[in-house]
Amino acid sequence: MASRRRRRRRRTAPWVESGTELERTVYFSDAVFAIAITLLILDIKLPNVSEEQLRTDLPILVLGLLPQFISFVITFLMIGFYWLTHHRMFRYIDRYDGRLLWTNIVFLMSVAFLPFPTSVLSEASTSLNFDRSSSSTTVLLFPAASGGQQFAVAFYAASAAVSGLLLVWLWRYAARGGRLVNKDLSPRLSAFFFLWTLLPPLIFILSIGISFASVYAAQFSWLLIPVVRPLLDRILQPSANDYAP
Repeated sequence: MASRRRRRRRRTAPWVESGTELERTVYFSDAVFAIAITLLILDIKLPNVSEEQLRTDLPILVLGLLPQFISFVITFLMIGFYWLTHHRMFRYIDRYDGRLLWTNIVFLMSVAFLPFPTSVLSEASTSLNFDRSSSSTTVLLFPAASGGQQFAVAFYAASAAVSGLLLVWLWRYAARGGRLVNKDLSPRLSAFFFLWTLLPPLIFILSIGISFASVYAAQFSWLLIPVVRPLLDRILQPSANDYAP
């Protein structure tokens, strides 16, 4: 019986997902980030209007796309931040197992989903009114807040927070007890990186509550991410000795 169990282990061991070759995981992750960022711009297009309105109202039509441009910039920078964090993580993660791979896949799925809440947010932030009888166009940028706009802001913030929390989970799993990270990674640097990664999703979660009072205040709260992070660097910045060679 014991020898039969040992033979089963020998047969299954080669298929266990673990190792140190992380290049394919990193390249695949970079490709998903690049595709998600590219999809953001594909959603920005002029509305379908007549040629006459296009000639006479082109400046207004482009101005009406301003909320979409703003949403594009916000999400582009957010995905860029997540990519930068992911890139820095894999500077210290030097091996993998099946759970790390699946956690990374779920995180990438959430990143690939981000263009959709971006589109919902931009659509809720503008209003274009066409009067075909008089061939005139009016644009209302950032209209008065409504239930639909509050939902769009909360939906966007929740989607961004989920991506951020999955990234936190990825680092937490890899770094806990030195499971999959470089053996020279100090506990101080590991804790600093955990807090540094946790900051954006916490701000997005906070903005969901703020959105019930003011959707615009909720969106402005996202600016805390580039403001607070440098402060966190100054307060908790590890010394040079904490970095792995």
